[in-house]
Amino acid sequence: MGPVLLYPFRPGLVRRRFVQVPDEPVAFVFAILRTTVPPADPAAQVAANRALYERARAVGGTRYPVGSVPFRPLDWVAHDGRDYPAFAAAKATFDPRRVLAPGQGIFGPPR
Repeated sequence: MGPVLLYPFRPGLVRRRFVQVPDEPVAFVFAILRTTVPPADPAAQVAANRALYERARAVGGTRYPVGSVPFRPLDWVAHDGRDYPAFAAAKATFDPRRVLAPGQGIFGPPR
């Protein structure tokens, strides 16, 4: 249950570094905003979300990094692709103690 979003955007207009967008003239945001009612199995819902994400990734989809699909450090490496080394270097330079956004698990558990 819940709304589904589907709308086009121009990836070429995204100027922020480290934001992953397809190399296409037009791409689509696709989001399933799931809701639930009791009795629900949250673990099963998260697993289903992960399965949907894996299907999207298999056909070239990327993920907006906020959602209900927990990412592991290797997921972030795959997500950021060729930008990951520069992203890791920026993190080491500007947040050497890794205190900013530790909950995302991008670089593993906080030190």
